[in-house]
This record gives sequence, C-alpha cells and structure tokens, in this order.
Amino acid sequence: MVYCIPAPKGKAFKRKKGILGGGFIALELAGNAAEAGYKVRLVHRRKNLLGLDEEVSERIRERMEGIGVEFHLDAKVLRATEEGLETDRGSISGRLKVCAYGIAPNIELALKIGIQTGRGVLIDDHFRTSAKNVYAIGDCAEHNGTIAGTAKGAVEQARALAEIVKGGKAGYDFFRSAVFKFADLSLAIIGRTRGEGRWLDEEVKVFYEGGKPVGAVVLGNTGKALRLEKSIREGFPPD
Repeated sequence: MVYCIPAPKGKAFKRKKGILGGGFIALELAGNAAEAGYKVRLVHRRKNLLGLDEEVSERIRERMEGIGVEFHLDAKVLRATEEGLETDRGSISGRLKVCAYGIAPNIELALKIGIQTGRGVLIDDHFRTSAKNVYAIGDCAEHNGTIAGTAKGAVEQARALAEIVKGGKAGYDFFRSAVFKFADLSLAIIGRTRGEGRWLDEEVKVFYEGGKPVGAVVLGNTGKALRLEKSIREGFPPD
C-alpha cells in the first residue's frame, strides 16, 4: 500500500522526500527518488529492512546510503506536520511524505470468530485455517511465517484453491522466490531467510535449518539466484 501526503506546490518541497516503510515498495521508491536527485529520508519503525537479518539489512542500507538515501531506523512516527515528521527519535524535515507500509493483513474478523492468527490468518499446505471449511489466500494468509505479498502469488493461490475445492489434487508450492531492484542494487530472496545463516561470498548468504539449506539472499549478481534456488529446492548444499 502506498499513500502520498500532499505538500504545497513549489520547488522547495521537491528537494526532500520522507518515505515511511521498510519493505520492497518503500526501498524501490527511495532508490528511484534518490537517483532522480531528491534528498530521501526513509523512516522505518523496525531496525531491519525487508524482515531480513541484521547483517543483510546493513549491507542493503550501506549500498543505498551510497546513492544518497538517509535512513532513520527503529523510529516511531508520532505525527506529520507541514514541515516534516516528528518521531520518537527527533524531527525529520521534508514536506512531501510517502507512506509505503506494504502488507498489513486485516485479521479482525478471524480473531472475532476464533481462527488462529499470526501476522496473518494461519493456513496449512492446502490453505485451510483452524476453522472447518474456512480457507484463506493472498495477503491475509500466512503460511510457515510467510505472506504471499504479490498479486501474482495471490492469483496463483486462488487457482490452486479452486482446484482443491473442486476435489482435485492440485497442490501449491509455497516456496518463495523473488527479485527486487532498488536503484542500482539487485536483490534476490529465496525460500526462508530466518535462523542460521552463512555467507558463501560477498554477495550470497544461505540460511539453514537442521543443517539443510532452506533459503538464501543474493545481493548484486542475481544470476546466481537460479542455481541457488535449484540447489535449495533439491536439498543439496549450495556451491
């Protein structure tokens, strides 16, 4: 989700932009705006970006600082004023503010009727919730700690669920694989990226569970991502 808080017309306000969020939408906006010559301040309520670990988040931040993005992490926005933002860590100037908070599942109804939730409505491998004959897909559904997060993912889940409710045996591959680009930085996220992580080189960090590779992050050379994804899917140690 992206919202823009209007600012007065004129050249002065265009020099500074405040972007609220720490997901791929916020980072893409920040990178593009910085490349276009704007002074960008990105404000995020958490310490890490994209829900990744501290090391990977730090590398993304360093690369984007190199093109002029200024980060204000672990900062809670208290109010927006005509001149900027007031946070619990101080004031940030900039008349134009863009809210790019990304996915915020609405789980209110599920909670009211006792369906199990986390960040989203919890589902199993067949989209079933904890309530009989109730399914969930798309941005409200959470599977193994992950929410689909894209229109493509939601459409694919809808097709798979349609086959399931018709009595078919079609399954759905919840394995996450996505490539993003923030200015000149390309980033691939593969599988699950929590838990024990080890760097293969300066660009690739692989994550393991029980000694088995379950995910990876690739910074820069995303050509490596296809080979990594194949290895991880097949359970082989990445090169």
